[in-house]
Amino acid sequence: QVKQPPRIAELQIAPSLFKPVDVSTNTLVSVIITSYNYGHYLEQAISSVLQQTHAAKEIIVIDDGSTDQTQELLARYPLVRSYKTNRVGLSWARNIGTVAANGQFLVFLDADDYLLPDALEQNLQQFAAKPLAAFVSGAHLRIDDAGNFIPHPEAPYKFEDNYISLLQGNYIAMEATVMYRRALFFQFHFNTQLEACEDYELNLQIARHLPVFSHREFIAVYRIHKKNMSANQERMLKAAILVLEQQLGQTQNEAEKAALATGLANW
Repeated sequence: QVKQPPRIAELQIAPSLFKPVDVSTNTLVSVIITSYNYGHYLEQAISSVLQQTHAAKEIIVIDDGSTDQTQELLARYPLVRSYKTNRVGLSWARNIGTVAANGQFLVFLDADDYLLPDALEQNLQQFAAKPLAAFVSGAHLRIDDAGNFIPHPEAPYKFEDNYISLLQGNYIAMEATVMYRRALFFQFHFNTQLEACEDYELNLQIARHLPVFSHREFIAVYRIHKKNMSANQERMLKAAILVLEQQLGQTQNEAEKAALATGLANW
C-alpha cells in the first residue's frame, strides 16, 4: 500500500499547533460577537459571555454597519471592545475579530445566539483531554424567537476521522459550539467569497490538515427566527454544494472520495 503524503506539507502552519496546548483557569478566551442590526438580541449574547464560569475571557463585538441601537447598547459595556465596520459581511467581520483578539482560544458567537454558562469551561476541558486538537466542538440547543426551547435530535458524536465526517455532512451545525486555537488564524480564515457556509468550509479546511474533536456537552443556544441565514434553504444548499465541490481535488484516498460523494448526495 502506497503511503499518502502528509497533507501538512502544503501549508506553513504555526509551529505551536503541533504542540500540546496548556489549559488553566487563567487561559484567556476571546469571544468574537458579530452583529448586523441585531441590537435587540445583542445584550443577551454579551451577558451570556460575562456570566461564564470561566473567568479569563474578553469580548470583542464587530458591529457590521448596523443602523439600529447597537452602538447605544455597546456604550453601556465599557469592558467590551467593539469595532464598527461598513457592512463588510459576516466572513470579513469574523476575520477582523481574529486580528483584534488576544486570547489563546477563540469562539465566534452570532449576536442573535448565546452561550450556556459553562460553555468556555466545557470546551477548555475538552482541550485538556485532547491537547493536540486544533478545535473542539460541542452540542447546541434551539429556541424560537419567543425564547421557547425547541426539541431536536441528539447531537452526533464524531470522535475520529472528523474530516471524513464533515465531508459526509456538517455535524457541527452551529459555529458558536466551536472553540479554536487562535494560532489557526495565522493561516486559515473565513472565506469572504462565500455568501453562506463559510464556517463549514473553514472547518473542513482545518480538519483536512489537523486533528479536531467533538463532544456531546451543550455549549450554546441557537435562536430560530425569520432572519436566520439558514432559513434561506436554496441559498444554503448552493453554498454547501459549492464548499464540498471545492474539496474534490483535495481528497487523498478512497474513503475520503466516498465520504465526499455521500456528502454531495446528502445535500
